Amino acid sequence: MHYDFIENTQDWLREYHQRSISETVNSMLVRMYPRPLAKRIRTRRIVESFTRRCGYNIKRLVYLQYLEDIVVDFDTV
Repeated sequence: MHYDFIENTQDWLREYHQRSISETVNSMLVRMYPRPLAKRIRTRRIVESFTRRCGYNIKRLVYLQYLEDIVVDFDTV
């Protein structure tokens, strides 16, 4: 890993940044939903996880809309 950083610093940083973004989202989801998934059946767990992520995305969109005065037409989305 260190050798890769020395040889290809920019590529390594690009890849590291992608991982850090992913970890940030995962940590945010854990803070928003501290309880583990409640469903036991695999397909229902996937649906529960998907709805949590949708909730996260909607929360971020509303926050950005408030900060940047972005107009979002929710009827066409």
